[in-house]
Amino acid sequence: MSAQLDRIENKLDHLIMKLSMMDGKPTTTPMPTQPQVQTEHSNDATHLLHGWTIKQHVCLQMLLRSASNEEIAERMKVTVNTAKVHVRTLMKKLKVSSRASIVAKCLIPFNEVNEDTYLRMTRGLPKDWDENYQEPDPFHEAIHGVINDS
Repeated sequence: MSAQLDRIENKLDHLIMKLSMMDGKPTTTPMPTQPQVQTEHSNDATHLLHGWTIKQHVCLQMLLRSASNEEIAERMKVTVNTAKVHVRTLMKKLKVSSRASIVAKCLIPFNEVNEDTYLRMTRGLPKDWDENYQEPDPFHEAIHGVINDS
């Protein structure tokens, strides 16, 4: 039963992402079940995404493209259970109860925040990190807090 729910949730995540990116532009009108994102002030997007760890931003970027827990774990070089913890932490932070809700709540704010602001918020992680990921990851040390003694 749990595996079936995970598959359904992944498909919903993927569908929401596809719908929000029609014609290469995110939609500005939320779907009926999508919570309304307040955009009265230009810093609302920054406020929502501010104060997160780099790992949480990495996880968010991957969720925005409907990555599975297995993909998140592989990319972050952690166990699947640790990836699930990162996803649950985002859910708690955003006060939502599903991966699809994370995407629904964060997609517009993520797209609205400009690159310079995002770089400052994430201590150097670019908004297109997931999209342009390559091995070896030049941001590995920043993401994992690895200190190079050489």
